[in-house]
Amino acid sequence: MAALAFCFAAVAYGADRPLLVGHRGSDTGVENSVESFTTGAKRGYDYLETDWKLTADNQFVCSHDDDTKRLGGTLALANSTLEQLQSETLTQKRGGVTYTGRLCSAKEYLDICRENNVKPLIELKWTRGINSNDCSNIPMLIKFIEDNGFRNNCIILTSMKPCLEYIRKNYPDIKLQFLTGQYWANHFDWCVEYGMDVDIQANYFDKSTVDKYHDAGLKVNMWTTNTAAGYKTYAEMGCDMITTDSLDPDNLPDIVILPPPIADNEPVEDIDLIFERRWIMSESTGNHPGNIDGTNAQQGTAAGGYVYVNDCAQRKIFVFNSAGLIGTLEGGAGFGCTRDDAGNIIVRDDKLTGTTHSFIVYSAGALPGTANSVPAARFTAEITLAGQTNFISADGDVLAAEGGHIYIYPNKQTRVNIINVADGAVTSVTESYELTMIGSTATYVSPYRGNPDWWLYQLRTTGISDYNNGNNTAIFSGRPSTTPPNRNSTGGGACFKIKGNRILAYNTGTNYVGGFTVKNLSTDNLIATVDPIGTKGYASGGNYSTFNWLVAEKENEAEYTLYQYCPANGMACYRLYDRNSGVDTVRADTDGEVSVWADAAGILHASGTEATQWNVYDASGTQVAAGNDISHLPRGFYMVSLNGGTHTFKIVK
Repeated sequence: MAALAFCFAAVAYGADRPLLVGHRGSDTGVENSVESFTTGAKRGYDYLETDWKLTADNQFVCSHDDDTKRLGGTLALANSTLEQLQSETLTQKRGGVTYTGRLCSAKEYLDICRENNVKPLIELKWTRGINSNDCSNIPMLIKFIEDNGFRNNCIILTSMKPCLEYIRKNYPDIKLQFLTGQYWANHFDWCVEYGMDVDIQANYFDKSTVDKYHDAGLKVNMWTTNTAAGYKTYAEMGCDMITTDSLDPDNLPDIVILPPPIADNEPVEDIDLIFERRWIMSESTGNHPGNIDGTNAQQGTAAGGYVYVNDCAQRKIFVFNSAGLIGTLEGGAGFGCTRDDAGNIIVRDDKLTGTTHSFIVYSAGALPGTANSVPAARFTAEITLAGQTNFISADGDVLAAEGGHIYIYPNKQTRVNIINVADGAVTSVTESYELTMIGSTATYVSPYRGNPDWWLYQLRTTGISDYNNGNNTAIFSGRPSTTPPNRNSTGGGACFKIKGNRILAYNTGTNYVGGFTVKNLSTDNLIATVDPIGTKGYASGGNYSTFNWLVAEKENEAEYTLYQYCPANGMACYRLYDRNSGVDTVRADTDGEVSVWADAAGILHASGTEATQWNVYDASGTQVAAGNDISHLPRGFYMVSLNGGTHTFKIVK
């Protein structure tokens, strides 16, 4: 059993906690009523939020809507006096309880704030003389607040920019917040220009958003969360205020203060990337390789020119190259099949949903019928976060002393198990910090730096996020129909660097059938969009192609091989390289007394021996030329076998 080794960062209490704002008072009583405000004050909220509108007799009243119909009334606010509005008995069912009450006047609301030492947060709704076209009643509003003693202790909130600009210009001492949601980024520069704090809707921002506002000297409120998990998430993002209907200030989870993000100081060089397909075996091209049914062979990986697919029903790893199936290795009982950075193949050997999981590891280059066709290691790990986890990922070198990591992101969890493995044995198990996504069976970690503190994670229909030392940043979110991930197709993305440029290959095909996009995140440039390689999706039966696995293998600083495995539909291999890298002609390579080079026309030459036979292979091991003419080949790395393998050379074109 692996020992648990998880250390939290500092825990924040008291003054470090965000301020709590009672949404429309609280969830006890009719919203915006004396009861809801009094309950929120007694709970200990720091602010009570309300919505103000004007009545027909120029009185401010607390109401979210233009009329009382949603709460069982019949009156329109603009056409009714305060007395008429307060004569109506309103009803509202909240949390299974039906409450009765009446609208609270603004004067009563401020009295409740004063008597309970709570501050008012007043949201301005579109009303007569207080709207984007007419700010004539704002002076009356400010005087009313001042007469009641709250000019220096209130916050005014609204989504109406002209109202906020008017108040900032004429009453610069008033604290203001801009109400926004999904499109907060469109308004950021305006907030900075006017020194405007912000109130952002839940699920539309992350810690990087909060950091961006903080760096500009602005505060962040959020609306609305009613769970301890939600509170913890937004508190740990660094939100200054959290708006809630029901949270109990005396029963909140501790806050983990996250370490700062790891800086990426690698310079980004100019590159001209070329994307091309090397080979494909798929349903769409009529050469489907077989043995990859989507029900039992759900995850595949690749290394050194070979694709490895574990069939958990047969407990066999099917091994393919560009020519097709070459044989099988002993497989595991689970769906998971991945590789680490060294090319070691790691297979899950169970489908258990608890905390005990078993693994089989093959050393890099393992092939059927060879000396390394038996497992190099077997081990069992005790993790801390339970739940169904079909798929795994890894980095580092789990068979070496320096070690590596296996990542398990369970269903219904907001953390990732990280199994630390060295010399083929478990050394410890840790957990990540909180993520912004709750796991499902289609969650997956995409390592790309060999660093257990910095990786990507994915959740179908939700998107892809960057995890950096506990800080979470959304790369793609939501479920649009073009380049961000489509339904159930977010698994198996690959992230890597070419000359400092961060490249992301991510799934964008229709449901389950294997299309993807390659993008340079550093320059925000689209590199390629690849059509689906089959038609078998979920409707075809079984669990076809829940994921479309993309595996990136580094050939050199300017070139990667990208493998694709789409269960039931097929597999393919692609090359991505910098057109500007390499040399104009083929570089000479030497083997003792024998040298091989090429002239400017791309014709191979040899010295030190008579050249009787030339065979040229690409990085996947596929023969691409027979003879000494390589002028038709694209730039890249090639292996040249001279005289039937008597001499072998690496050539860079």
